[in-house]
Amino acid sequence: MIVDFENKWSWGKGVDIICDGYGVLSVDFEDGVRWGYIKGLAVHPSKQRQGLGTRLMEAAEQIIREQGFDEAQLWVEEEHKWQKEWYERLGYKVIMQKDGYFKMRKLL
Repeated sequence: MIVDFENKWSWGKGVDIICDGYGVLSVDFEDGVRWGYIKGLAVHPSKQRQGLGTRLMEAAEQIIREQGFDEAQLWVEEEHKWQKEWYERLGYKVIMQKDGYFKMRKLL
């Protein structure tokens, strides 16, 4: 169950989530694949390091499972090492490195 989320919009094959007015995340779904694609995670600087990003990721993973998918994927820029490390702490693993990006996934 998603809690504390004021807005969740469905559009086409994706969902946008807004949390407490200070964080946003998008989840996309594509035909013919078995994962949900997480993109566009952003948390207002005044609310960072307070668990809001983790809550958004948990909500995204829940939505992906509810859609019948068993995997979440995302891309992280190589130069943003701290982001890669944060996703690793959430259970994501690098599966590919290409053109300055890490592709990461988590089995749900």
